[in-house]
Amino acid sequence: MYNTLDQVELMVWHHHNRNQDEFIRHATNLHQWNFVEACWPYFTMEPHNVRLGLATDGVNPFGVQRSNWSIWLVVMLNYNILPWLTTKKHFVTLSLIIPRPWFIMGEHFDVYLEFLLDELKMLWEVGIDLRDARQSNGESTFRLHAVLLWTIHDLLAHGITMGCTTKGFCTTS
Repeated sequence: MYNTLDQVELMVWHHHNRNQDEFIRHATNLHQWNFVEACWPYFTMEPHNVRLGLATDGVNPFGVQRSNWSIWLVVMLNYNILPWLTTKKHFVTLSLIIPRPWFIMGEHFDVYLEFLLDELKMLWEVGIDLRDARQSNGESTFRLHAVLLWTIHDLLAHGITMGCTTKGFCTTS
């Protein structure tokens, strides 16, 4: 992300080009972004730090509607960059491919997400050292941290991700 000059400029764009009016033109204008800035100002002071979104959904890779084969994709979206680039294939990170629907139903989905969540937790608490391509002197490294701002999915994926019942019959006791 920070190895080329073009990528570095895109990654710190949010820090230098923030609009101050009441319109929502970028994620920087949302309450979640402002909440992170208010609660953890040290995170905001480093413009390299990454704000992420996690998106998941089931896909039938062969296009056959009656097929019992499907996969679930889990992708990370980078919200530091320009809004129209966030979902472009060059900037979306495929984090997980979860095979077959019966592996993700019930209590198994969190097993797949466990390693991804461990990495996100490590990026939030510890961070990693990276090199900034804009700086040519010896002090070109910085400590990169990341925060997961939100998750994006439909109702079925929400239920599976959160371990809730969103389909079928559920009795409350």
